[in-house]
Amino acid sequence: MRTPYATFASFAVAFLLAALAAPVSLSAQDAGAIRGTVTDAQTAEPISGAQVSIRGTGIGTITNNDGRYILASVPSGRVELRVEYIGYSPQARTITVAAGGTATEDFQMGVTAIELEELVATGYAQQTRREVSSAISTVKATDVERTVVASLDGALQGKAAGVQVVQNAGNPGVGMTVRVRGSASITASNQPLYVVDGVPIFREDFSQFGAGGQDLSAITGLNPDDIESINILKDAAAAAIYGSRGSNGVIMITTKRGAATEGAPRVTVNVSGGWQEASKRLDMLTADEYVEFFTAAMANDGFTQEEIDDELYFVNPGVNTDWQDEVLRTAPVTNTQVSLNGGTERFKYYLSGTYFDQEGIVLGSAYDRASGRVNLDFQATDRLSLSASLSLSQEDNDRIDSDNSIVSPIANAIANEPVVPVLNADGSFADQASYSNPVAVGELNKMEARTLRSFGNFLAEYGLTSWLRASGRVGFDFLQLREYEYQSPLVDKTYAAGVDGVAQIGNTQARRYIAEGFMTAQRYYGAHEMSLTAGASAEVTDTEDSYARGEGFTSTDLHWPTNAARPVDVDGSYWEHNLVSYFARANYTFDDRYIFNGSIRADGSSRFGENERFGIFPAASLAWVVTNEEFMSGFDLLTDLKLRGSWGVTGNEAIGDFQFLGLYGSSNYGTIPGIAPSNLSNPDLKWEQTTEWNLGMDASFLEDRLGIVAELYNKSTDDLLLNRPVTSTSGFTSVLANVGAIENRGWELSLRTVNLRPERRGGLEWTTEFNITHNVNEVTALANDEPFLDGFVNRVEVGQPLGVFYMIRFEGVNPETGVAYFTDLDEDGNVIGTTEDPDDGDRMVVGSPHPDYFGGLRNTLSYGAFDLTAFVEFNQGNEIYNGIREYADDGGWFFDNKFGDVMDFWRQPGDVTDTPRPSYWYGDTGALVESSRWVEDGSYVRLQEVTLGVQLPATVANLMRTQNARLYVSGKNLKTWTDYSGYNPDVNSFGSGGGSAELGTDFYAYPLARTFTIGFQGTW
Repeated sequence: MRTPYATFASFAVAFLLAALAAPVSLSAQDAGAIRGTVTDAQTAEPISGAQVSIRGTGIGTITNNDGRYILASVPSGRVELRVEYIGYSPQARTITVAAGGTATEDFQMGVTAIELEELVATGYAQQTRREVSSAISTVKATDVERTVVASLDGALQGKAAGVQVVQNAGNPGVGMTVRVRGSASITASNQPLYVVDGVPIFREDFSQFGAGGQDLSAITGLNPDDIESINILKDAAAAAIYGSRGSNGVIMITTKRGAATEGAPRVTVNVSGGWQEASKRLDMLTADEYVEFFTAAMANDGFTQEEIDDELYFVNPGVNTDWQDEVLRTAPVTNTQVSLNGGTERFKYYLSGTYFDQEGIVLGSAYDRASGRVNLDFQATDRLSLSASLSLSQEDNDRIDSDNSIVSPIANAIANEPVVPVLNADGSFADQASYSNPVAVGELNKMEARTLRSFGNFLAEYGLTSWLRASGRVGFDFLQLREYEYQSPLVDKTYAAGVDGVAQIGNTQARRYIAEGFMTAQRYYGAHEMSLTAGASAEVTDTEDSYARGEGFTSTDLHWPTNAARPVDVDGSYWEHNLVSYFARANYTFDDRYIFNGSIRADGSSRFGENERFGIFPAASLAWVVTNEEFMSGFDLLTDLKLRGSWGVTGNEAIGDFQFLGLYGSSNYGTIPGIAPSNLSNPDLKWEQTTEWNLGMDASFLEDRLGIVAELYNKSTDDLLLNRPVTSTSGFTSVLANVGAIENRGWELSLRTVNLRPERRGGLEWTTEFNITHNVNEVTALANDEPFLDGFVNRVEVGQPLGVFYMIRFEGVNPETGVAYFTDLDEDGNVIGTTEDPDDGDRMVVGSPHPDYFGGLRNTLSYGAFDLTAFVEFNQGNEIYNGIREYADDGGWFFDNKFGDVMDFWRQPGDVTDTPRPSYWYGDTGALVESSRWVEDGSYVRLQEVTLGVQLPATVANLMRTQNARLYVSGKNLKTWTDYSGYNPDVNSFGSGGGSAELGTDFYAYPLARTFTIGFQGTW
C-alpha cells in the first residue's frame, strides 16, 4: 500500500525536478542594475529597512544601515521603481535601465497617515495595500518587538480592528484566546490559522496534563523578536485561499530576512530586564473580620457562643495570615536577542538567537524560551532563486494548577482562612482547616512542560519567462513535548497525601510535512494588469503520545513514576491526518482604478466521511480607487479613496481525527482484554462552512495626515459540527453531525492621524492610531433548536449570543428580613435555590460574555533623540461570571475566606444593602444561590503600555562603535479602570482551546502582572 509519506515525497521531488528542468528564455545580457539611497525628507537621516522593488517582476531588496540599496538583474527598458516603508508616504517612479548599465535613483520619504504602498502578504503572493480589495489588517514589527511578551498573540491585543485577544489569565507562557470577527463554531476550534513564511504551523494545545483551565499553546514557540510583519486576513475573500482552515481568519507572519550590506554584516542587540508584580490584590477579610462574620452567621442560626467556639476550633488567636502575600511575589523578567544580518546581492542571510526568561508572580510558576532562527536567500542564477527558513526553540514551562482548580496556590490563597498559620513552630507546613496549604502547593508540587520545536521551509522560484514564475515549497513542523508532574504527600488534604505521592510523565510528538507547487503569471497590457496563481499542496500530520503514572513513594526525594510502588496507568495512542488541496487565484487591475480578485480552493481532508471529503471554497472581491478618476482632480482635501466589496466561502476542519468512523476501543473484562464500540459512524460528516460578505473603505485626507479604514461585514457559519442526539438503542446517546448555525455581523473602524509634523513644529512629531470593533454574535440554528448548557452557567440557545449566562435573576435584598429575592419568571411562587422548583422555570439569560465593542488607542511622539509611546486597550459591554463568589460570597456556608465587601451584610431591619444576612446553615437567605448576583460588568480601559526611549548621543555611540544605540524604559499593564471585583476582567478560566461556549468565567484566575523593564537596542 502506498503511504501518505511516499505520496508526499514523490509529489515534492517531481515538482522540484520539473521546475529545475524548465527552459531558460531570457539572457542575462538583457539585464541592468539600479542603485541609490533612501532618506527621511525632514531629517535627511538614512532609512534602514525600506522596501525597494520593481513592479511586476518580483525583484526587490531592502535598504541597509546607510539607507543604500542595489537591485541587480533588472530587465532593461522602462520599469516602475517603488519604495515603501511603514509610516512614510510611498513613492513610485518610472525610469529607464540600459542593458548592462546601472541607473541611480535616490528617494526622500515623508511621514504619512495611510500606507497604501506597503507590501501585504495575502497567501502565495504579496500585494501592495493599494491593490488589496479585501479586509486585511497589518501589525507592524515595531509594535511587537518593543513589547515584553512570551507569545506573539499577547502582542496583538488591541492592535488590529476585528481581532479580539483575551489573555485568559496571567500564567507565564499560557495560551490566549484569539477571535477574528467573533466565534464561528461551537465544537470545532475558533482559533485562527497561523502561517509563517507561507507554511501553516501548529496552533494546538498538545498537553496531556490538566493545570486547571489554562492550556499550553504551540504559538508560544514562535519568537516575536523574529517577526517582520503580521497581516491578518479577516474576511472570506482574503482567507478563502486557505479554504478549509480560513473560517476563523488567517494570521500571516513574515519573519525578518537578510539585506545586502557593504562590508561587514550588521549585528543587532536588544537586551531588556525588569520585574513584575501583581497588578491587583483582592480585598479579603482579616482574621478579626473573619471571626466576626462567621460569629454573625452562626448567631443568625441560633448558635450559642459555646457552639460558635466549637465550630471555629481552628482559629489560632493572634494569627492573621495574608495568604496573597505568601504566594504572590515580585518576579524578574529578561529578554536577550542578538541577530546577524548581511550578505551580498546574490546571497543574504539573517541569523538570530533569543533567550526569554520569565518567573511567575505566583509561587511555582515560570517560563523560559531559547530560540534561534536562520533565514537564507540565494540568487543562484538570473532566473533561479532559493530561500530557506529554519526556526528552533526550546520552551520550559513550570506550570501550576490555576484557573478552574481548587488545588492551586492562588485559589487556596483566596480560599484559606486567615486564622491559620503558614508554618508550624518546627518549620513544617501547617495543616489547613479546609484546603491545602497554598505555600506548600507552590513549593512542593512540580509540573514541568518542556517543548522542543522546529519548523521551517525551503522555497525554489524559477523565472520561466519575464512574466511567468514557477514556485515549489516544502515545509515541516516538528513538536516534541515532555511533561512531568509530581504531587507531594506533604501537601495536606490532597489525594497524593493519602497514597504517599503521585508522579506522572507524558511524551507527545507531532509532525507535519507540507509540499506545494504553484505557478504565477503576471502581464501588463497598457492600462491592464493581470496576474494568475494556480497550484496544489499536500499535507501530512501525525501525532503520537505515551503516558505513565505511579503512586506510593518511600521517600520524598523520589519523584519519577519508575520509583513508585504501584504503577497505576500506562497509555499511548497514534493519530494521522492528511490534507490535499488545489487552488487558483486571479487578480485584474484596470488603469489603477478598478481592481478584481477571485479565488477558488478545493480541500480534501481525511477527517471527514468518504461521501463529503472534499470542500469547495470560492471567493471574489472588487475595489474602485475613486481618487484616480478624472472627476476627482479638484478634491484637494481627499488624497486617496478606495471602495471595496467582497464575498467568499471558507471552512473549518479543526476537529479530532477519525470521528466520521465507527470506532472501537479497549474495554477489558477484569484481566481479560476486550474491545467495545467507542464512536458511532457518520460517513456524511463534512466541513463547517462560513459565508461572508464585506464592504470596506480606505481613505486618506489632508495630504495623508488622516487615514481611515472602515469595514462592514456579515459572517454566517452553517453545518456546525455538533453532537446530535440519537436513540439510545444504538448504544450511544449522540453522534457528531453537521447541525446548527452561527452568525457574526458588525463593523470595524481604524484611524491614523499625523497630528504634528517635525518640519512644522520645531522637530516634534506626533501620530495617533485608533481602532474599534463592534461585533454581534448570534446562534441561529441548533439540532431541533434545542438549547443546552455548556460549563457552569453558559448556555447555547437560538437567538442568543454563544455562551450567554443562564441563571435566575437577583433582584436585591429585602430590607426587613435580609433575605435575597429573585425574579419568579414562571410566576409559580417558587424560585430556584430558595425552594425546590423542578421545572427550572425561573432561569433566564442574564448576560453575555461578548463585548459590545473593543479596540485600542496608540499615541507616538518623537522629539530629537527622544520618543514616547503610550497604548490604551479597551473592552466594553461584556459580563463576567465571577465564580469565586460561589465560595467567597456565599453567606457563610463554606469556611472559605470572604471578599471584604461581605462585611456590608444586612444586620437589622431597615438596612439597605445588596449583601444578604449571613447564615451558617444557609437557610433561606439566598446568599448561596447561583444567580446574576455573581455576574459582573467586565468592561475595562487599560493603560497597556508606555515606553520612553532616547537615542544615545553620537559621542557615546561612537565610543561603543554602534549605530542607532537606544535606551528605553517600558511599563506594561500599568493601570486598569474597571468595576470588576476580581483580579482581571480580561479573563477566561476555561482557556483558549476548542470551540467551547464556556466563555467569560473567572474561577480563581491567575492574576495579571504589572511589568517594568529597562532595555538597550544597538546595531554594530
